[in-house]
Amino acid sequence: MLKILVVEDDPDTGETIQEGLERAGHQVEWVETKAEGQQKLASNPYDMIVLDWNLGRESGLDLCAEYRSQGGRTPILMLTGKSSVNDKVAGLDHGADDYLVKPFSVSELNARIAAILRKRKPTNYILEKFGDLELDYPRKLVIRKGEEIALPTQELAVLGLLMRNADKHFTSAELLKKLWSAGPESNEQAVQATIASLRKLIDTSSFSYVSYDSQLGYRIASPGMGD
Repeated sequence: MLKILVVEDDPDTGETIQEGLERAGHQVEWVETKAEGQQKLASNPYDMIVLDWNLGRESGLDLCAEYRSQGGRTPILMLTGKSSVNDKVAGLDHGADDYLVKPFSVSELNARIAAILRKRKPTNYILEKFGDLELDYPRKLVIRKGEEIALPTQELAVLGLLMRNADKHFTSAELLKKLWSAGPESNEQAVQATIASLRKLIDTSSFSYVSYDSQLGYRIASPGMGD
């Protein structure tokens, strides 16, 4: 799980980014103004900053430059409607690690974030652990006793949520609310299908890592752990 700050003044875009990054398993804080961004950066550590170039009458580019001048080292992905080479160079010169031109898809946003982190941290990305499972979000892997297993985005998000809340059960309705966007395919059958797919990928012949209680819901399990 990455802790990501999003600074985006457009409510629709900000909400879309936040929902998409949270579905990918990340913790997201979203603010709309330069001042709020400065306040957050002054008091909280982040693994990634997603920063819009234009923040109403203010400049995300200025926020980026100020943050770097104060010694801030967190990777910054700049969002911009500007597509000229000179504009892109200006963003990089002010301290951005990369830029993404609007409009863009959430999957492309996630891919750019992963690419930035690969450059910044070329070795190990283990970001979540439970029992003999380890999650590597940027590479979309779960590592089970040293074996790397690729996971689709939704399965990764479900497993990450369960691992971060190992003492809790989640009903299908709760998983839908937290990890699925609204739509005709967002239903309990989708949750059940994702859980079944996850189990098929990570379970062994003798153990299932996702337990289910008809009254309480789903919970992460580990060999030797009592319910």
